Amino acid sequence: MSYSELQTSNEEKEKAKEEIEHFVKEKGYILPDRGDLDDPSINWRTIKPDYTIVNLNYFKGKTRNHKTDSLEKVNAYFLGFYYLNIFSIKVQNLVVCCFSIF
Repeated sequence: MSYSELQTSNEEKEKAKEEIEHFVKEKGYILPDRGDLDDPSINWRTIKPDYTIVNLNYFKGKTRNHKTDSLEKVNAYFLGFYYLNIFSIKVQNLVVCCFSIF
C-alpha cells in the first residue's frame, strides 16, 4: 500500500470524486490522461496508483483551462505523461536507465 492510501479514507476519496465531478461539469475541466492504468502487462512496484486526490489537487490549483489542441495543452499532457512513466517504473529499471545516459 502506498503512503497516500494509508492517509486517505474511502469517505475522503468519495468526497474528492464528487468535487472532481463538479470541476468537470461546472468549469469544463478535463481529467489528465494517465495512460492505460488497467493494462495487465504493467508491473507496479507496489499497487496500482489511485489518482483521485492528485486529480482534485490539480483542479484546485489550476488557473487556466487551455483549448484542447493548443500548444500549452500538448505541453502539459507531454510533461504529465512523462512524469507518470518515469516515476511508476521499477526502481532498478530507473537506476539502469539513469546510468546508461552517462
